[in-house]
Amino acid sequence: MNYSDIPEEKDTKRGNQHKEAIEKVEAKIEKVRQLYEEGYGKLDISKFTGISIASINNYLMEGYSPVHGQYGASRPGPLTPFKDEILTLRSEGVTYREITEGLRFKGYKGDVW
Repeated sequence: MNYSDIPEEKDTKRGNQHKEAIEKVEAKIEKVRQLYEEGYGKLDISKFTGISIASINNYLMEGYSPVHGQYGASRPGPLTPFKDEILTLRSEGVTYREITEGLRFKGYKGDVW
């Protein structure tokens, strides 16, 4: 079993919160762009909406993304080098404790709870 064979998680609470936050920012972006196209200045838009001028400048940039650049990125952990092996062993029914004991011979220094 490869890492890519694992189905992605369904909607999670954190994922839903993220989607809601992005939708709110996208609504702000749309409002700011609409007001700007109607001829309002950045200072006026800031006064109407309560959005900072720095954010308005960002929202007016072409290609601006409301998603944080690090969202969804993961840092490698101590088990990353053993990921494929762990998935294969788990699919064969090997317990986490047995997997951990085997990985210690290969340099893993962690523990199982």
